[in-house]
Amino acid sequence: MKWVLLCALLFAVGCKNQPVASEKKPASIKNYVSLDLEYPEYKSTLDRLDTFLGTKLVNRGEAHITVITPPEFKTLSEKISPEVIHQEWENWSAKIFDKICLGEGSLKEKNKVLKTYYIVVHAPEIKGFRMFLKNKYGIDNFNAELFYPHITLGFTEKDLHFEQGVVKDPKSCPQKLQHLL
Repeated sequence: MKWVLLCALLFAVGCKNQPVASEKKPASIKNYVSLDLEYPEYKSTLDRLDTFLGTKLVNRGEAHITVITPPEFKTLSEKISPEVIHQEWENWSAKIFDKICLGEGSLKEKNKVLKTYYIVVHAPEIKGFRMFLKNKYGIDNFNAELFYPHITLGFTEKDLHFEQGVVKDPKSCPQKLQHLL
């Protein structure tokens, strides 16, 4: 009995200083790669946009630039382990981008028009990471050039993406929104 109590005590003491599991997925198990950004600046832009539009857009309460989308991650994972993909991103030093314009994308679905709003960014170093993965690991079925970097601010019901025909590039930036950026 003393042996069981001693083992239980040692286990309890050993676990005392362990971190509590986070609600957020560790990078090594996320099925995408992103550059996570400080949210307050983008929240301010979203607030100005909400006021201008006279609505309250749905948002995720965070800001990021998607570097590798979930479908792209699946393709890459056929030749590179998820842990290696994330480690390569962690080691990538050039994560610079410039804001270009405030964009608007829309899609008619059933009897309504869905909208999404985002900041289009110029991110050649981030695109360089995509090219690096493609070339280093010889992944022919990954189109590293097909990249429209942006920071989603909010949307009416759901975010809209390239796969739905919404291209988040400078051509999608109406002049009426540019004073909000």
